[in-house]
This record gives sequence, C-alpha cells and structure tokens, in this order.
Amino acid sequence: LKGGALDANGDGINDTATWGGTSFAAPHVAGVAALLTEYAGIRAAASPANSFSTDHRVLKAVILNGAKTAGLNAPARLDEGGNPMPAWTAVGALSRGNGAPLIKTDAAGGNATRVSIGWDRDFGTGLLDASASLANYKPGRMGPHGADAVATVGAVGWDLNTVSTVAPGQHSTDAGWRRDYVLPKLADMTSLIATLTWDRSVSEGLDAALLSDLDLELFGLKDGVSTPLAASTSDMDSMEHIFFDDAGQLQSDAFDFFMLRTSFYRSFGAQSESFALAWRVETVPEPATLGLVVLGALMFCRTPHRPRP
Repeated sequence: LKGGALDANGDGINDTATWGGTSFAAPHVAGVAALLTEYAGIRAAASPANSFSTDHRVLKAVILNGAKTAGLNAPARLDEGGNPMPAWTAVGALSRGNGAPLIKTDAAGGNATRVSIGWDRDFGTGLLDASASLANYKPGRMGPHGADAVATVGAVGWDLNTVSTVAPGQHSTDAGWRRDYVLPKLADMTSLIATLTWDRSVSEGLDAALLSDLDLELFGLKDGVSTPLAASTSDMDSMEHIFFDDAGQLQSDAFDFFMLRTSFYRSFGAQSESFALAWRVETVPEPATLGLVVLGALMFCRTPHRPRP
C-alpha cells in the first residue's frame, strides 16, 4: 500500500498500472497459507482431538485446489497452430516432437502410461481464491488410514497419507501402492477438482531421480465397475491436478459414485512417499429467492384500506 501521489509511468501524472509475476503472487499465497494456519490453531484450541494438520503439503494442496478458473482471460494466447486459446485449459496429453504420444514406463520397462498434465501452462490451477481454499480445508482430514486403501469420503475434504512400493524403480502392485477415495454423487454436479502434492528430496545435485513419481486418476463407479474419466500423470512434477467439468458424465445415470486414486507409479530408491490430497465438488447454484423475499416484504408492509366516510 502506498499513500499520497502515485505516478506509475513517470509522466508526472497520478495514475495506476497493472503488473504481475511471481513476486506479486508470492505474498498473496503466503498470506492465505498464514490464514489457514491460523484457522487450524483456532480449531485445535476449541477441540484438541480434532486439530488440523498444517503440513506444508496439505496447505499447498488446499490452496492449489481452491483456485478458480472462471474469469481468467488471455486474449493474446495462441496454441502451437496459432489459434486463440480458451481462458483456462489443461495442457492435457503430451506428445513428442514427431507427434508420437509421450509415454512413461517404470524401471523394468513396463506399465506404459501416457503423460498428461492437468493444469494450464500459464495459469497453473487458476486464480488464488482464499475463500474457496478455506472451504476446502474446513471439513478436515478424511480418507483411508492404516492398512485400509479405500475410504468413502465427503464431497469436499483433504487427506495426508502415504503410498509405498515393493521394488525400487518399479511400479508396485502391493496393497499400499494406492489410496482410493470414493466420493458421493451429488445432484447437479458441474465439476470435480482434485490436487495431489508431495516433496522432492533435496540434495546438492538436484537430480530429477530424487523425485518419486505419483499419479492421480478419476473414475466413475457403477456396480463394482470402474470407468476411467480423467488423469494427471506428469513424469517430472511434484503435483498432479484434475479439473473435470463434464457435467454430462458427472450427472449421468451410468455412475453411482466417483473415485479418486493416488498411486505410486515409480520410485527412485524411496520405499514410500507421503502426500497430501485435496478435493472438492461444485454444483449448480441454487435459484435466487429474491422473488419470494420481495413478495414477503410487500405482504408485510401492506396497510389496510380505509373506506372514505
């Protein structure tokens, strides 16, 4: 904040200008993280048994997952073909320079998976929204704990958990290699958003091999059958993100529930990896009740009519 005269372009006239960049974003993100930490302290004081985690992975997942995509615009953005791009769009499945799909495999050369990025190349997961992040944080931790790899959770929430692998460098198939979160199907669902975060092991070499490879997938469930709907499967990042807004699929009778799966795709020496997962479901806003309010006010303010003498 700055009081007094403001000359943005040095022409001697008071005016303003809009600037952006990570230097401007960092204090806002730090402020939201501080507010979430303060909220956790308030909850802990009120109910010590239900204290909230302030683990950095949890705060990162909740903040990223609360970001909004509506209202973003970038009219100058063009795709590789020179065509205008939507305001926000996930990168999606990646391809090599020759057009062939970019595929990742485990150390044994198996479990081939198409690399796909679930966030926008410029906007990331969206515009910082402190209110939405707090709403995502408030329900508290929920999900599979201990040996249980599957849990039914609420439509909004987060978890701090661990996935493991048996053979370093290879895709694991033991019970701990995945964590499944079954979400309810709500009427008028419009989107389902989820964000997975974990840490890169830090050393002087900053070797990419120090980053475990975790994936995030979304399935529709019906009568014990799971149907893949979306996935974020980066091979070089410490986060995954899904923004699924196909209302037709979300409201379809073909599914009774939806499931998010966090899985340990490939390890570079680590036997396990701690992660945070945040998720939320959006629905069609309820119709405004302004008409009823106005009608009620008119009825309340009505005065009896007196006949003239």
